[in-house]
Amino acid sequence: MSFHALLLLTALADGDIRMTMSPMETAEACESQREVVGQILEAQGSEAVVSRCGQTGLRLTPYIHGVPPEAATFLYRVEVGEAGFDVAPLQAQADCTPAPEASPAIYCVRSSQRVLP
Repeated sequence: MSFHALLLLTALADGDIRMTMSPMETAEACESQREVVGQILEAQGSEAVVSRCGQTGLRLTPYIHGVPPEAATFLYRVEVGEAGFDVAPLQAQADCTPAPEASPAIYCVRSSQRVLP
């Protein structure tokens, strides 16, 4: 079963990319939330590497605001294309080769959110 989700990739100070993914009720709600998050990041002098709404079947633990970067210990491979995104858990960073300029773009990311059964 797939559902709407907001995917957000942000750059960390150490050069790694952090992922958050939040479920949304509808595509419209996702777009609205994406705009709000973009405004918040801009107000903080930051911007997202990727901010995308799409559908996914991957369920993650809820995003908790304020979790420090060192708590982002779960690894994922994120593929971002014209029609959405695909997120897959990784066992090791070596299982992923980033290609952010490719089509679809590939990102190797960390997250504090873990996969739910």
